[in-house]
Amino acid sequence: GHECSFQIFLFALLKLGCYGNEPTSPPSMDDSRQSAWEYLALKVTRGLQTDYMLEPAGSHGVWGLDDYHCLPFYYGACQLSREPDYTPSSIHSVSSTEAGMYLYFGCIQYIKQLKKGVPFFESSPMLNDISHLPTWTKVSSGLLKLFEGEVLDKKPVVQHFVFGRFFPANWTPSQHITEAPTELFRTEALFRRPAA
Repeated sequence: GHECSFQIFLFALLKLGCYGNEPTSPPSMDDSRQSAWEYLALKVTRGLQTDYMLEPAGSHGVWGLDDYHCLPFYYGACQLSREPDYTPSSIHSVSSTEAGMYLYFGCIQYIKQLKKGVPFFESSPMLNDISHLPTWTKVSSGLLKLFEGEVLDKKPVVQHFVFGRFFPANWTPSQHITEAPTELFRTEALFRRPAA
């Protein structure tokens, strides 16, 4: 949720013209200003998480992507999709220089630093499985679907969004509103008393 709020804040800055771009041509990860914002946000949030030993909200434990972040992995995969020298399996041999240049590699390095002494396939099986995908494009599309399902489709997250002039709520819902069931059980057999 906090990641979303920060991205909406950056979106509002874009709409105000703080990036110097026209609102119709948003900055990409090629834009050093956009990358700088992402790296700065990661540095601040990781510092807060480690200094104050903050617990993640809604952690999936070892079966989650990361306890605190999702978007940096997505942005990093998008960044690497334009780099023919790297494949998803490259995460197993990342240098500190590469981790400083690419968001995805930086996120992987950070996880490995936090979970020292534990094999990567045990500490982060989901990320390890992702490393077996053939292309970064496949990784980025899967991560976007994961973000939509695990974050944007959750009412406790989106109920805190503030909609207005810069961030209007003018879309068509992608899902039909589900109605509460009208009956609890299809059969009354559960309520029958046994014959005496």
